[in-house]
Amino acid sequence: TEASNSAASVANEHKATVSNMAEEHKANVSKMMEEHNATVTDMEASAATAEEEHEVDVSKMTEKHKDTVSKMSEEHKATATDMEASAATAEEENEAAASKMMEKHKATISKMAEEHEATATDME
Repeated sequence: TEASNSAASVANEHKATVSNMAEEHKANVSKMMEEHNATVTDMEASAATAEEEHEVDVSKMTEKHKDTVSKMSEEHKATATDMEASAATAEEENEAAASKMMEKHKATISKMAEEHEATATDME
């Protein structure tokens, strides 16, 4: 019976050792899963933050682009308006010059007609 008691004792020690190892394994796996879940949560939060920052950057770039396009459009309109005004002024100046030349031409024709009549009268 001593041998059977000894065998039973060894078996009990073996069971206790295996049971302790199983509990340690469960505790280690549980700890690893907690660490894994914490890492995943941190990564998800980091990704969300990066996405938000990206959206803010894109939004800022879009606003800057809209402002640039708006300024360019205003400058284009102002330039077009200036060009139209300049063209209108040039046209008015051209018309005034043409009118002045026409008046001078009429005066010259009138003067030549008077001189012609005076010469014709002198010749009679």
